[in-house]
Amino acid sequence: MVSGNKNYDRISHWLCGWHLSKCCFACCDICIFGLGVVESMIDVIGIYSEGWGSGKDSIANVLAFDFDYVVFGFSEVMKDHLYYKLTRARFSSLNTWLEYCEAHKYDKVGDEGFWVRTLLKGYGQFYRSIVINYWVDKWEQEVSNREYVKVAVPNVRFPNEAFRIKQLGGKLIKVIRPGIVVDNDPSEISMKDWIPDCIIYNDGTLLELGERVRAFMQNEKELCLTVNQSVKEKLPES
Repeated sequence: MVSGNKNYDRISHWLCGWHLSKCCFACCDICIFGLGVVESMIDVIGIYSEGWGSGKDSIANVLAFDFDYVVFGFSEVMKDHLYYKLTRARFSSLNTWLEYCEAHKYDKVGDEGFWVRTLLKGYGQFYRSIVINYWVDKWEQEVSNREYVKVAVPNVRFPNEAFRIKQLGGKLIKVIRPGIVVDNDPSEISMKDWIPDCIIYNDGTLLELGERVRAFMQNEKELCLTVNQSVKEKLPES
């Protein structure tokens, strides 16, 4: 884990190791039913938090600028899908629609673009209610079609998304930012019990956050514990 406090880091690293081992055993039965780790040609880092405005996008941008990752989240697939199904009636191009989403993603009730966040949540949940892995499967297919090698996913919101990233051999970072508001929407709290590979605390400046991301990338083998060997032996062969 990376927090900037050496004493706290030692304690947090130990806690992360204990919880991750516990999590791997807890997830083992699920892995046996088809979610085992598979050999993957892509390097995926998923980023999640409780609530929005924690710094997930900022971390993904550091991965893109400093480490050549492509920022491509599950919601990007959904936004494309939504454009061709519905919003193209209002927006002249896909890029115009995507720019509007980005500009208004934090709008509150009464703001011009508040409807965007509401629409995206409802649209995503609708397809998830039909096929739980609808967006996950489309995301993976699109990553393959575009031949991405290193992907940063800044909007991991549900356990099935986290499972897919881990199945591909990826890592999951939880970002914690003190003081942010967390509502009770499933898209904001569904990952609250998921144990990450590493925690990055966003309790300083944007520059400090960037330094913590770079520290994580330089020491990820030490900071991220691998799946316990006894759990690996229980996973199905791909």
